[in-house]
Parts: sequence; C-alpha cells; structure tokens
Amino acid sequence: ALATQQSLFDEKSIIDLRHLSGKFDKQAAQALTDYVSAPNPDHTLIISTGKLTKAQLATKFYKNLHKHASHVTLWPIPNYRLPHWIEQRLRLAKLNADRESIQILADHTEGNLVATQQVIEKLALLYPDTRITSKHMQQVVSNQQQYSIYDLTNAALAGQAQQTQRIIRTLREESTEPVLIMWNVVRELRGLLSMCRHIEQGQSLEQVTAA
Repeated sequence: ALATQQSLFDEKSIIDLRHLSGKFDKQAAQALTDYVSAPNPDHTLIISTGKLTKAQLATKFYKNLHKHASHVTLWPIPNYRLPHWIEQRLRLAKLNADRESIQILADHTEGNLVATQQVIEKLALLYPDTRITSKHMQQVVSNQQQYSIYDLTNAALAGQAQQTQRIIRTLREESTEPVLIMWNVVRELRGLLSMCRHIEQGQSLEQVTAA
C-alpha cells in the first residue's frame, strides 16, 4: 500500500510505503534502488514490511537499501503478553486496573500499542487515583471507537483485515450511507490503478507519487 502525506502549506512530504511480505518484484526493487541512490530532499520515504527472512536481508536489494537508509526493527508483542505490557503501562501512568478491564483493552486494540497507550492516557485524565474497573474501561474504549470512511480505506490498504471488519461494523451501526463508503473505496482504487499504469509505462516511484 502506498500513501503520501503532504501539508497544504509545505512542499515537503512523507511517502509511506507498506509491503507485508517485503518481497518486491524486479521492477519495484529497481525503482526503489534508483530512488534511494538519489532521493528527493523534500521527500521522506518510509518502507514498512513484515518480518524479513535472513535470505531477504542478504539480497543485493536490501543490502543497498541499508546503505542509504536507517533500518529499525520492531518486534510485535505476542497476544499472550499484551495484558502484562498493559499492566506495566498502567503503573507508569499511576493507574491500577483489574484483570477484566486489562483484558478488555487488550482485546479492543489487538496489539496496536499506539491505540493502547492513547486509551491509557485518557484513563489517566478521566479517572486519576481510581481503580479502573471493566465499566470504566468499556466506557473509554467505546468512546474511542469512532471511525470515518477514510479510516476504512487506510486499514484496508495497510492489510489490517480485522481492523477493516471492525470499522465496517462500526460504520454500519452508525448508519453511515453505503454510497459514501463506496465512493471512498472507488476513489482509492482509481488512484492505485493510475499509479500502476504510470509505473507500467516506465515512470519511477518518485514520479508517480509526486504527481
């Protein structure tokens, strides 16, 4: 999935390239190699992938990529360890919560640590010096669960299947007009198809994303 974030008042932009497997075909690998060898100073390229194998890291493409870029490895927290991680974060926020409320938060965020931390910060603001119960937690996570049609396409493009299904359910419960959802989905698909056509015609990744 490819997304570009750019301020209306700033010429600098962030190119967010997400690839779950990290297995780029020959054409994509060459486009990225060409880009990192002579990057646009006004663009910051972020490439996110799943866990790479030793064989992938040993390829000429990734070795060259590491020469021109910073490489950060982030290991996801296993689901069975999430409650313990949440409990530690609650303590740092000077909060105390029962096991049921901690499990509610773990189930709700499904390993999204940024979302988990946001809930904890909100709990600290709403219930200081209070033992957090399942009632408190359910109230906060329910209020957090406000999604837009743009959240739906962002989750889908990022390959987040469970999050996409959750957003669809929430939009349905909020009686969001289906025509608005389809309009946004079709808009994103048209944009991706246009990018693909330009790449097939020989344009580089930088040219496509700058258009």
